Amino acid sequence: MIYLASPYSDPDWMIREQRYLDVSKIVVKLYDAGVCAYSSIMAWHNIVQKARLPRKFSYYQQIDFEMIDVCDRFVILCLDGWDNSVGVLAEIEYAGSIGREVEHLWVDKFPGLDDFIDTSRQVEEFNENKTE
Repeated sequence: MIYLASPYSDPDWMIREQRYLDVSKIVVKLYDAGVCAYSSIMAWHNIVQKARLPRKFSYYQQIDFEMIDVCDRFVILCLDGWDNSVGVLAEIEYAGSIGREVEHLWVDKFPGLDDFIDTSRQVEEFNENKTE
């Protein structure tokens, strides 16, 4: 499974909403192609809005790190702001500390998404065969 990191927090609710929509579109496209991905934003966005939970990374850090632990790949969805996002930078550091390779998926290179999906399928097949 892929842990898909991407920026979320911003004072502007429209930017947060667009980031949620962008990551959702990618996760669904991956899933439709048979590639399983987890996104903290997809998991928490609606709950945060309905329950008025904090939007700061520190509130979600523990569960995000635990999800990185169980995922065998760590991929950054490179939306605007990923490179200065407190959460993404902390997740990158944590993923590196447990030996995960950091991969990048550039949102402005959507034709490259198909190549990413093909590679992801090959990695998942390899991992499945390794455990048999």
